[in-house]
Amino acid sequence: MTILGIDYGRVHVGIALGHDEPRLALPHKTLSGLNENQLIDAIAKMIQEESVGVVVVGSPRAQRPEQETGGGFRSETEAFSDVLRKKLTIPVVEVDERFTSLAAGVLRREVPEADEHALAAMLIVDTYLDQQHE
Repeated sequence: MTILGIDYGRVHVGIALGHDEPRLALPHKTLSGLNENQLIDAIAKMIQEESVGVVVVGSPRAQRPEQETGGGFRSETEAFSDVLRKKLTIPVVEVDERFTSLAAGVLRREVPEADEHALAAMLIVDTYLDQQHE
């Protein structure tokens, strides 16, 4: 099955594609400067072109559970996931994206031409794949 990973941001949205067999995720692209409808249309087009079976959205979490507030950017990301669930015909799941942006920054230093947002999306897909095989 093909998996589309999303590192959601207000301006930049990182996209990665992965597969459950072999367990592999690769950065795909970053979408920038799109309004919500344009973003949903672009994602729907990729889903069709790549025969995607599930969409995985990174959900920001606090480092420690007692720091969770449920508001702010996490609420925006959850609202975006809800819109995707209403518009798409495939499952949309959220995974903890804690530390993916930091890890993507480290990867980008090793491969400067790589796109940091797409790398974060790749790490979100990796997290999902790891959870499926636990």
